[in-house]
Amino acid sequence: MPGNDDGNVDKPREPPSRPIKSRLSKFEGVIVSRERIFDVLATIITAIFTVVLALSTVLLWKETKDLRNFAQQQSEDMRASIDQATRSANAMGDVAKALAVDAETGRANVRAYLTVALGGVIPQNKETSFRYEVRMTIQNVGNTPAYNVRSNAHADLLPSPLPDDFQLPAFVAASSGVSTMGPHQNSFFTAIANRIYTDDEVHEMEFGPNKQLYVYGTITYEDAFGKSRETNFCQVILWLKGGGFMNRNIGKFNEAN
Repeated sequence: MPGNDDGNVDKPREPPSRPIKSRLSKFEGVIVSRERIFDVLATIITAIFTVVLALSTVLLWKETKDLRNFAQQQSEDMRASIDQATRSANAMGDVAKALAVDAETGRANVRAYLTVALGGVIPQNKETSFRYEVRMTIQNVGNTPAYNVRSNAHADLLPSPLPDDFQLPAFVAASSGVSTMGPHQNSFFTAIANRIYTDDEVHEMEFGPNKQLYVYGTITYEDAFGKSRETNFCQVILWLKGGGFMNRNIGKFNEAN
């Protein structure tokens, strides 16, 4: 009752604290258990990511290796293809050369060839002023015609042997007529001395060793394939007993192409 001195005054009752602590403990337990779950999940996710990353790395390495092997194989195939193409090109080049050689050989077998030979010698005649005339024959020994045939021929009394500095005169196309010679056809041309010789020169020409009558010059023509050809000749006239004649080629001046 109020006013009691023994101190037994009624005090307010404090609420119990145990249920709150129990709830807090349960909440903390739930939080801890969930954190563990999160940790486990995080660990699992990390492990899965690591495995995926490892697999991706392995696959990428394998893909890179395959690409490298493919590129290497492709490079080897390309090199082999280039080598094969090179060999084929070289083979075709050899075939082309062989065909060109065969074509040239075929042309050489049928082209025109003009050769020169002695036809005869007509002595000079002082009374008529007829000068020495050397008649030459041309023969086409080839199997196709010779076109635009021209000749320059000269006859002269020259030292025997010929001097080392002797040269065939330059060819003058304007001083010659033009003709065509068929296969195996013969023709002729003449070379006339440029003056009348004295009796001593004629005697020397026929019997002496120091001077002789020479005939020399050049023949030009075109073969059936349009190629220009040339035949050079230089021959010395030799007198025979009984009034006959023969000729001898002076080697280095007798050539043809």
